[in-house]
Amino acid sequence: MGNLTLFAALSLIIGILSGYSDNLNGFMVIALFPVLLALGYYLINNKNRRVFALFLLSFFVFGYFSASYYAANPLDHHYGKEISVSGMIKFINRYDESREYMSIIVESEFYVEDIRFNEKLLVYIKRNKDILPGMSITGAGQLSEPDRATNFLEFDYKDYLNRQGIRSIFFMDEGYELDKKSSIKYRMQNGFQQYVESVLDNNLGKEESSLLKGVLTGDRSYINEEILSTIRGLGVAHILAVSGLHIGIIILSLNRILRALRLKRSPRIAISLVMAWVYGSLIGFPVSVLRALIMASVISIGYICHRRYDPLNSIIVTMTGMLIFRPLWVFDAGFQLSFAAVASIIAYLKFADIYSLRRFSKGVVFLMFIQLFTLPISIYHFNHFPLLSLVANIIFIPIVSYILFITTVALGINLIIPWIAACLFLPVNFGLTLIIWLSKRLMMIPVNGFNVPSPTIPEITLYYMMLGFVTFLVLNQNEKYRFRKLYLVMTSTVIIYIGIFLLIPSIFSDHLNIAFIDTGQGSSTLIQYKNINFMMDAGGEISGAYQKTDYVFPDYLIKRGVRRLDTIFISHYHRDHYSGIYNINENIDVRSYTSGYHNEEILSDLGQARFYRINAGDELIIDEDLKFDVLWPPKGYISDDENRNSLVMMLIYRDFRILFTGDIDQEVERIIANELSHANIVVLPHHGSKTSSSNDFIERTNPEYGIISYGENSYGIPGEEVIRRYEESGVSLLSTYDHGEIMISVDRNGIYNIMVYNEVSERNYLLLLLFSGFFVFFTQKVTEFKRSAAFYEI
Repeated sequence: MGNLTLFAALSLIIGILSGYSDNLNGFMVIALFPVLLALGYYLINNKNRRVFALFLLSFFVFGYFSASYYAANPLDHHYGKEISVSGMIKFINRYDESREYMSIIVESEFYVEDIRFNEKLLVYIKRNKDILPGMSITGAGQLSEPDRATNFLEFDYKDYLNRQGIRSIFFMDEGYELDKKSSIKYRMQNGFQQYVESVLDNNLGKEESSLLKGVLTGDRSYINEEILSTIRGLGVAHILAVSGLHIGIIILSLNRILRALRLKRSPRIAISLVMAWVYGSLIGFPVSVLRALIMASVISIGYICHRRYDPLNSIIVTMTGMLIFRPLWVFDAGFQLSFAAVASIIAYLKFADIYSLRRFSKGVVFLMFIQLFTLPISIYHFNHFPLLSLVANIIFIPIVSYILFITTVALGINLIIPWIAACLFLPVNFGLTLIIWLSKRLMMIPVNGFNVPSPTIPEITLYYMMLGFVTFLVLNQNEKYRFRKLYLVMTSTVIIYIGIFLLIPSIFSDHLNIAFIDTGQGSSTLIQYKNINFMMDAGGEISGAYQKTDYVFPDYLIKRGVRRLDTIFISHYHRDHYSGIYNINENIDVRSYTSGYHNEEILSDLGQARFYRINAGDELIIDEDLKFDVLWPPKGYISDDENRNSLVMMLIYRDFRILFTGDIDQEVERIIANELSHANIVVLPHHGSKTSSSNDFIERTNPEYGIISYGENSYGIPGEEVIRRYEESGVSLLSTYDHGEIMISVDRNGIYNIMVYNEVSERNYLLLLLFSGFFVFFTQKVTEFKRSAAFYEI
């Protein structure tokens, strides 16, 4: 059974990864090769198992087509259109009441160009306190596309919503109609929520009540943002999510109450399980709750039916069922962390069964197992390693456990004898106050954590391979001679993997890498060479109080492992070229700023960072292979037209040249004409504006590629005639607006390779597919060595 469920789950995941990467290309065929090899090997040696192969193929096909369905968006061609929408409100996001607008999730029906759509929409409306889930709403407005990631490892809001079944945002006009009638299901949900809010508000302090409401309902918008940020910083945010821990405590609490009523064990388990499902329904079945309830049901039904409990099969069946229901959950951080944590618990239980541990040691080792199994996933998504996480978990988990147990009892007793419930809430209030107070004090410790770059997929894979091997060795110490061949296979696999995916790429670490970052209507470029990091501008889209650089920086640099910038070149002092420097300066060690002249007003808020002035004729030599030639502006030159103050620099790396131009116009192009020479790549002046890029400029630089950094704007950028001039000169154009982040890698021979964000994103999915295929093949080989049932319980 172990092989069957494991291979079925892996086949489903591989199908999902294949379907989500859009098309079956040559690279994907290579990625699927280990899967086909494993399957072929299995069939050759077991000719009577063709049914098994068809079974796995059916899971792969289902995963492929279901992921393709969810990845395809029929609304892509209808964004920006005005339509009328009607539907039922499923969920309300409770933002700060000072905000003018609120968001709701609506299961809607609407027509676009006579085509009928039934879609779940994220709807923004004017704040209305009378709105509740289950009500119907009708109104007109505009369909909008959610923001999508356009840079390396950037949070993709569109994908995030898609994983929840939401493919569009809808901005509803004020004249909407509201039907307050709702079904019994929603009346029960709203009644439960209002009951919990009322009881907690009457018996707890304001902060304590908000914290516990967030924990019980799974809605973190109840919780004060400062407290939420503090608890996240300590690495204990899971205590705020309604997860397996909370469901386990609730089931245990109900079981103890029913045991006091002298019910037999099987009825107790059944009633507790039903009540837990009712609770899950009342709070809308968050993903973590659904996972915990399914797993609890598998275990409980197995016990009631007197079937032996297999933890590995339980987790695999649960995961498979959830992915069949919602395939894109495989990409969700919460889903990944949930199952990594459950896998760690299974490993810990086996470890505790083999090794005798004291009571306190059990708690510490248990938390260490969870940390080890979830660490790379957590760092990949959140880029923070909380040093105090283990300590905070040891302190907070017992407190939260008692709080939830007492609260479960108190909420029931309050219906009968409110004054007894009020007495029970006294220790609950104290426990919550203690959590808030301790959180703030722990965060005051000078070094409570540090930022970490996102590991690559090969690094994550290697980590889990080695963790799996070490776990296997520790749990099978008494049979080590029996598995000598297996140990040899494990060791050889790790060595080969390190060589292929880590050592060989490190040979090319001295390449020059240039990334044109998508910051909307602005310009930002990261230049990396050996251990040196530069930025050419760090600005982006400005729209009222909104700046795209606010969420691009510093996260972009942290995820790429950039902890120090040797200098930020500021081409000139327009906000679309420097607006991100303040966020960067607060979080990254910026050694200096470099520009053509010193602007005291803008640079005064950057602390003690050094400032350097460079001018035409200067040469910045990094080493014998890399240098910058400064072409403009001349020393002492300051124009009233700030665009004309832009730095113009030629980056020269061996035989490769790239020209950075800022926002210069044709007049500056004419002045520096004699200094211009061939460049492999030119950054189009002034984002491709019609005021720049004269025919003479294009002829003198004669580039193979032109880079345009721009976003949606009303300036007419880039100009159509400018695009035509470059294309007529045989220049290939790439833009951050069309392609997202543009990455250029140059080797020591001056040969360069260009990749755009969409290609990198697809390649990451395919690499993940390759590693999944490798795991299938490896698992098949491992099972040849292992025959005991204990292996399947790890």
